[in-house]
Amino acid sequence: MQDESFSPPAKAWNRLFDKLDKPGRVLRNSVEGRRFISGLMDDPSSTVRSFAASSAIFWDEDRARSTLQEIRDGDYGLQSVTAEYTLREFDKGGLRDLRPDKGIDEAPQT
Repeated sequence: MQDESFSPPAKAWNRLFDKLDKPGRVLRNSVEGRRFISGLMDDPSSTVRSFAASSAIFWDEDRARSTLQEIRDGDYGLQSVTAEYTLREFDKGGLRDLRPDKGIDEAPQT
């Protein structure tokens, strides 16, 4: 599953990330939001799948890991590199900024 890679300049990318951070936190901290994020791991865009899997790895690790590995091993340019480092950081206990708040016990059903 390949898509045309879109890589905006770093400043634009950072502004976009900042705009998506707060809504992403809201989604990660509800069962319905987690279900929505998990569903995005099936999106045709490698960028969307990568962002979704980077969050979902905290509650749907097997599926998110598989999604990130597929992107890492594919021909997705920067997204392949990002997936590799996301997996490395998660395995080291990193990605604290993406970790959901505690208190949600129910895993989403996808």
